[in-house]
Amino acid sequence: PTPTATQTATPTATATPTAITVPVALKVTVAGLKNGAVNFGTVKVGKLAKRRFTLANSNRTHTPIQFLDGDGQGHPFIVNPAGNFGFLGVQATNCPQPLPANKKCWLDVWFVPQDKINNPPKMSTLTIFDNATNAPQSFTLMGTGK
Repeated sequence: PTPTATQTATPTATATPTAITVPVALKVTVAGLKNGAVNFGTVKVGKLAKRRFTLANSNRTHTPIQFLDGDGQGHPFIVNPAGNFGFLGVQATNCPQPLPANKKCWLDVWFVPQDKINNPPKMSTLTIFDNATNAPQSFTLMGTGK
């Protein structure tokens, strides 16, 4: 009899990326922020109002902050609900991935009311997904159309 060899598959481990919380907070500032809400005020239907959010990693130990996928499509900055309430998406400016220590970047959010129905005022939420100790950061967005 001739000896035969049988090939068997050896299972291999695959690494799954995991967000590790870093010991630093992401500082978010925006004009008009009060109690976690940003009011865009009264805006004429079809006109645009913009608020600029500043994201700062003020960590002095060189620890970067990683922005994370918040919706399964790779978006770390989400406005929900958006369009039908007049709040348009978010545009990031100079937001590297990851955000290095002692650096900042900006998020612009627009409000363009589509109608004058304001009871209650139009509302949405901006959520920033990251691995900072204070993550995620959420802000209520409000505005009225005239």
